[in-house]
Amino acid sequence: MLRSIITLLLLLTISINQTFSQENMDSFRLLFTEVEFDVIHVYSFGRKPANLPKMGTYPFKGQEINNEFSPIVKSGMVLSNPDIEMEYSRFFATHRFYISGNLEGFLIREVQGDGVEHHIHYFIYDDHQKQFIKTINLSYAYAYEGGFGAKESWILDVDKDGRKDIITRGWRQYFHGSDGIEEFFPETSISLWRNGKLTTMEIADTLLQKQLETDFPYYEKKSLAYDTEQNLNKFLNEKTGQGIQNYSGENWCIVAGSDTGLESAKFEVKRAEEIIGFHNKYGLDVRHFEIYVKDGNYRTLITGFKTRTEAEIALKEIKEKFNKTAFVINVKDWCPNPEYKKGRYYYCK
Repeated sequence: MLRSIITLLLLLTISINQTFSQENMDSFRLLFTEVEFDVIHVYSFGRKPANLPKMGTYPFKGQEINNEFSPIVKSGMVLSNPDIEMEYSRFFATHRFYISGNLEGFLIREVQGDGVEHHIHYFIYDDHQKQFIKTINLSYAYAYEGGFGAKESWILDVDKDGRKDIITRGWRQYFHGSDGIEEFFPETSISLWRNGKLTTMEIADTLLQKQLETDFPYYEKKSLAYDTEQNLNKFLNEKTGQGIQNYSGENWCIVAGSDTGLESAKFEVKRAEEIIGFHNKYGLDVRHFEIYVKDGNYRTLITGFKTRTEAEIALKEIKEKFNKTAFVINVKDWCPNPEYKKGRYYYCK
């Protein structure tokens, strides 16, 4: 009898605590800025003010979460770190957004100890289960004696299935030995929704790593370049059996120049960047240049156009400012199976 009463009291206590958390969830949501976006850049280490993206989460941003909501925060944090000690950290609410169905995302900034370390966490909340179901560390920065490291992420729909995925880049740097030998370890991963779960995969392919570094540098970026998308589509098909939705392989570019050698082609790219680069009256992003070798000539290609129409609009200005013989191509037909070569160029077989 006594055991039954104790069990009943424990169940009642748990029920009260759960109800308390659920009733406070609406108030907890109000701490966050609700956003709709194509991409959010999440980072925790140094940026000059001019380089801050319009949609980003970074240190010194967000509304502090007071002790009233500590049980809610802890219920999410324990999913990634069961042994977490929260008394030495402060938490800040930044963004929240709809994922799909009954799922909602929350971005929470954590400042540890004396403020030297900043972490930004991604909490995924299931409104049917009334609880957080997954927590991912999206970014951090640290510096200790002999070692440095950082991680940053971009939240966007990578495989175009309507749900927000994650691309994460990180690095670790160590100095050791009497001569201070330096070791540098880059790390790249991608998290995609598969079978209702957000699944993380490490990317070891050095070419794809380099392409992601190019497509996701430390400024705002809206989409994957064609070459990155092509390799990523192959990677996803091999790893998960499902590639990018409605992937066509079309890649509209502008051939802006032709040279007889690699060095002169690199000079041509630099000249193109200075003349057209970011400055074009049509507002199109023509900052991405590649070198392709075809029929013995080193061609300067301007890439990144989403449609043939975009490329043809930009072509007018490029002919006027840079090269009157420039023309539009679909790389899928012009160079069907390019081979990447060291020295940062592609060879058309």
